Amino acid sequence: MIISASVVEQSSSTKEISGSVAQSSIGIAEINRNMTKNFVVAEDISKNILKANRSAGSMADRSMEVNKNIKEPTRLANQLNDMVVRFSAI
Repeated sequence: MIISASVVEQSSSTKEISGSVAQSSIGIAEINRNMTKNFVVAEDISKNILKANRSAGSMADRSMEVNKNIKEPTRLANQLNDMVVRFSAI
């Protein structure tokens, strides 16, 4: 009887351990799915940061060009103003 009871107890323990391993496996699979989702989100964030960085660089380039283009009309306005002053002095 003692051997039989021991075998039943061992069988019960083995089933419990097997159930725990199965639950752990399910939990690990869920963690893997979540990590995959996190990776995809992180990748999207990285792509968006790269796009924002490119846009900022493009804006800086355009701002420098606008600044450069403003200098010429300013120079011409100053030159015209000088001519008007000289003409008025005559």
